[in-house]
Amino acid sequence: MFNKYAHLNDENMVTGLYALSGKVKRDDYINVTDVKTQVEIGQVYNPTKKTFIDFKVKALTLTELKKQKQLDIKVEAKVQIETLEGESQWKVRKAEQRAVLTNDTTERDALYADIEKIRQASNDAEFALNKLKKRAQIQAFVFKLTK
Repeated sequence: MFNKYAHLNDENMVTGLYALSGKVKRDDYINVTDVKTQVEIGQVYNPTKKTFIDFKVKALTLTELKKQKQLDIKVEAKVQIETLEGESQWKVRKAEQRAVLTNDTTERDALYADIEKIRQASNDAEFALNKLKKRAQIQAFVFKLTK
């Protein structure tokens, strides 16, 4: 005979349903063989009441949606800047060292100028995002740097 189990994530949400031949002794698996109502992926388990409830995702407010998009912009800019700087900023150190050794700051200045372009593009994108008033416009907004 198989036992039915619901697998729970850290927030007690059902992420999987399984029919297993043996008993499972793990906190993240709940035996649902004898549960009277149907258990579905996406429901949340209440361990106090030992019940499963439907979880409805709350729509983000426009302010929350904008904040999420602003974070996306900042993350993209950070990734681009870190790529320019090199792992552990080795490209920056190299450009600085060459500037000192050769008394020529061209390479360093170009690197810093590229980094500043990314920061400015990020700021411009956030400014443009903040001007948007409609949910569809905000959801469609994507920040991509052009080379």
